[in-house]
Formats: sequence, structure tokens, C-alpha cells
Amino acid sequence: MFSVNKSKHFCGVARMLGPVKKDVRHDDLWRQSNKWPGSISIEWISVKDIPNSQFINLENPLNENKPVCQGRDC
Repeated sequence: MFSVNKSKHFCGVARMLGPVKKDVRHDDLWRQSNKWPGSISIEWISVKDIPNSQFINLENPLNENKPVCQGRDC
């Protein structure tokens, strides 16, 4: 599940197509180079603008069962 920082909305669901490629750099995309190294390939399953409030009952067992909208970077 992907969201835009501070938007309080999810913007879509995607599937990772493989492992993180740690040797890929995107310094031209970020204000702080080297802060976000690596790259992933994804396949978009659904692209929609949905408020976090619609997901408040979904819990993430990998994040202490907190609501999914409280997760960092999905």
C-alpha cells in the first residue's frame, strides 16, 4: 500500500516484483543524496485516492498490530 507523505490518503496498492536492488542510486530524485539508496520493481494492482480513515480497522501484524495507516512508508 502506497501513500504520499502527510496526505492522509493511500494512493494505491502494488506488488513487489523482486528484492531491493541495493546497488541502484537515485541521487537526482532526492534532496539528500544517499538518503534513500536502492530501488524496487513494482506492479501496480490498483491506483486510487482513498482516505486513511477507510483503513483504520486493518492492522499490520509486522508493526505491533497498529492500523496500517500508522505504518511508515507502507
